[in-house]
Amino acid sequence: MQKNIRWLAGLLAVQIALAIGLSLRGTDLVPTSADGALLSVKADMVDRLTVDGPDKAVVKLVKQDGQWRLPAAGDFPADAERVRQLLDKLVQLKAGVPVATTPGAQARFKVAADGYERRIVLGQGDKALATLFLGTAQGARQVLARVDGSDAIHALALAVYEIPLKSDDWLDKAIVSVKADDVTGLALGDLRLTRGVALPDAAAAVKPASSAPAPVWTASAGLADGEKLSTDAASALLSALAGLRIDSVLGREAQAGYGLEQPVLALTAVRKDGSRVEYRLGKQLVGEDYVLKVSTRPEYFRMPAWSVSTLIDAAKRDRLTGVATVAGAQPAASAAGS
Repeated sequence: MQKNIRWLAGLLAVQIALAIGLSLRGTDLVPTSADGALLSVKADMVDRLTVDGPDKAVVKLVKQDGQWRLPAAGDFPADAERVRQLLDKLVQLKAGVPVATTPGAQARFKVAADGYERRIVLGQGDKALATLFLGTAQGARQVLARVDGSDAIHALALAVYEIPLKSDDWLDKAIVSVKADDVTGLALGDLRLTRGVALPDAAAAVKPASSAPAPVWTASAGLADGEKLSTDAASALLSALAGLRIDSVLGREAQAGYGLEQPVLALTAVRKDGSRVEYRLGKQLVGEDYVLKVSTRPEYFRMPAWSVSTLIDAAKRDRLTGVATVAGAQPAASAAGS
């Protein structure tokens, strides 16, 4: 009996020594539990967001008067929905079980203070509320991460590519578009189009009550003999205009190479309140890009050819009226009248 007790005591001593040795040596895999939020921050506390990464790339966003802006782009409005989604995702992250806690693992997994894929700083005024380092990807939508001030490294459901390092990727791309339901008319040169709603008829009575009335377009001016306005074509033009998205900001100064002196497209949208939004689209003299100028903004915008091809095609007179434009005719300048 005494022999068995001595043997068990010896085995216990060996286990204790082994445990102490492992704790001193450290290990990358740590089966400890850590429940609760990873960051002690609420989304409505944040009015500063900074993201930086390799090659000194950095994006800064500031919330001013309730709107997120990009100081490096002349305080241009940021995509508020994209910022909101990121903040919501960050503040909802759970700590979970850390996969590593050693200082050596920080460099290996690229979450060290001097080596990372992304560093995200959430701030309020001049105060940093939380700093998160993102490192090695663990799959399409999972990345290893570490909170500044902690050695614990976590696997999080985030994707580094969803947090870009270019200001252009954070711009409010839809800032030049108009809401289709807010437009009552379009003007292209001497052609004036007015948008209305079809009056109900016997056929409409059998349609579900939820069906939206079909829009009706009429030409109040500009139709030549033999021309007939296509309602479908006019609706397609408005849809293309409502879906317009910018690529990047070129600046606030006009350049000779923008091609706006003889625009490819000149178009005016008339809104319900009577205000007008004028669009001019020029083909750059060098390269394949276009330049857009909108009356509601002071900036000039770069537009890749693919992003405006649908709008250019939809605005062609032969599509709208069913009559081909005379060969060699120059596009008429847009007027603000309705």
